[in-house]
Amino acid sequence: MLTSDFRAAVEVTSKTYNEFLMMGRRWDTNITEPWDFNQAEWDRQLRSLALSTGRLNGPSWVDIFASRVTVLRKMPPF
Repeated sequence: MLTSDFRAAVEVTSKTYNEFLMMGRRWDTNITEPWDFNQAEWDRQLRSLALSTGRLNGPSWVDIFASRVTVLRKMPPF
């Protein structure tokens, strides 16, 4: 799940740079109940849970990418 801080980072980066590629790692967090997105501060609570009980994967575990389409067109195929 992506929280509002991810969106804020993309907005700031896209206003600062014409071309960019952002990458991020996930926090493995055990969530055993359906998450209530109707909670007023669901993303703050999720971040708190991840920081207190989750595990940040190592630097080779890049799972999140954000970029402008123009950057992706310049990248060689995987």
